Amino acid sequence: MAHGMETKSNAANRIARQIFEIVPYVMRVMKSEMRHSTPLVMPGHMQLLGMLSHRSWTVTELADRHAVSAPTMSNTITTLEERGWVTRVRSEEDRRAVLIRLTKEGKSVLEATHNRAENLVAKLLEPLDADEQEILTEGLEILHRVFEAAMPAASGEDNASAECKPGKCPRHRC
Repeated sequence: MAHGMETKSNAANRIARQIFEIVPYVMRVMKSEMRHSTPLVMPGHMQLLGMLSHRSWTVTELADRHAVSAPTMSNTITTLEERGWVTRVRSEEDRRAVLIRLTKEGKSVLEATHNRAENLVAKLLEPLDADEQEILTEGLEILHRVFEAAMPAASGEDNASAECKPGKCPRHRC
């Protein structure tokens, strides 16, 4: 069936397949760049630092969010703490709770890593002509809108507590 005669459902499935084909390439390029440019920063660490850039979390919350055990997450937090990227602080509301907070150094590492990744992607996109860049921009805006709308339903929380909001995090230049 030609693209022009494709049903809406078939077109959506084709687009979904394309997304699932492209995302692993993007992630492999980003992970490779991260390993080569900043050997101490692991992709999982970046995700944690990104979450912590928006609010403090407990080890249990982080473990639940990443589907790992609390001891595993605690070990990861200890590594980040030893690097000076996070700190453990007693909660003001509940003195029994210990919150994990991003330090200035952690924020600096997060921003530097995002800048390197952004520069890499920009370099990869430079060969595109103006029309291709415009088409890609429009497609990404649509994709962003679709997935942003799915965030509250997918995460079981409202946008106010989501860890990444355009215009509100280092990835989006806040």
